[in-house]
Amino acid sequence: MRTCTKGTLVYDFMTTVKKCRLIVLTGFLLLMAIGAQAQISFGGKAAIKWTNYRTSELPTISQDKGDIAYYIRGFARFGKRWYFEPYLGVSSYGGEVSVQDDTNKDDFKLRLNSIDAGGYFGYRFFYDSPVMLRVYGGPLFNFYTKRDIDYVTPVRVTSGPVTDEDFRTTNIAMSVGAGLNFSIFTFDLEFETGITDILESPIGKDGAVRTNSFNFVLGVELSQED
Repeated sequence: MRTCTKGTLVYDFMTTVKKCRLIVLTGFLLLMAIGAQAQISFGGKAAIKWTNYRTSELPTISQDKGDIAYYIRGFARFGKRWYFEPYLGVSSYGGEVSVQDDTNKDDFKLRLNSIDAGGYFGYRFFYDSPVMLRVYGGPLFNFYTKRDIDYVTPVRVTSGPVTDEDFRTTNIAMSVGAGLNFSIFTFDLEFETGITDILESPIGKDGAVRTNSFNFVLGVELSQED
């Protein structure tokens, strides 16, 4: 198990940046292509999320139950039919995870709070009509501000209890979605899945934990310039 310090947070951030260089370069090229379209809009949105943790390398660690979470974000949209949407916000993740050895199994709830930064690249259908359809996707970066573990069962696994210090302070995910614009309101369905393993200290010889969420989103475009 590791101790979470300022140096650890900086190291995790730099590791995250190195892993996402290709994503950033691709995004920059797409943003240049969209830049010729001058339309800009601003807004905010909130989501109710169904989250769980995707695990691998069974049987050491496995997922159990999901949980309800949220996000709140502010965004800007640049472009007309093709658009780029950077955003910044806060969110939470939840779910239940099991760890086990040859004879014992322990269950715990893992709750994460984070500051989120990311961007979507999307396309609008029926652009000049009262109702527009959008499809989009892009990277998401989580910077965890809180990691809570609550054991559902007594700790029996011989490797000892999992703690919040066993999980990373940053995460890279990908998000895809589709939505409708009606007047100033937006309605979206999104799916997010983690790319990086948020488990810093492997449990036994195996184990990986990644975030998953299905998001039901309501938003408002607050202002717009043509």
